[in-house]
Amino acid sequence: MNTLIIRHLPESDPPRFQVEREDQKASTPVAVQPPFGFPVEGRPESDLMQELRVAAVLVCHEKSELAHEDVRQPQSWRGNDEGGID
Repeated sequence: MNTLIIRHLPESDPPRFQVEREDQKASTPVAVQPPFGFPVEGRPESDLMQELRVAAVLVCHEKSELAHEDVRQPQSWRGNDEGGID
């Protein structure tokens, strides 16, 4: 699998980014529009920043749910009402 690295070019105004491959080949630096006010197709009342925040919350929630599932003991390990193991 190939890896792409997105690099922020420091001290660039406006902020510019470059995509670099594992073999050190890189794209031409480009300025990226801020996500505030950037329209999102199919969501006329939203912008990219709002959608990124929603996506981040959903990802965090999913990870949290998975973490809770990981620490839950399988049913066969849980104690029964008499203090024994089922």
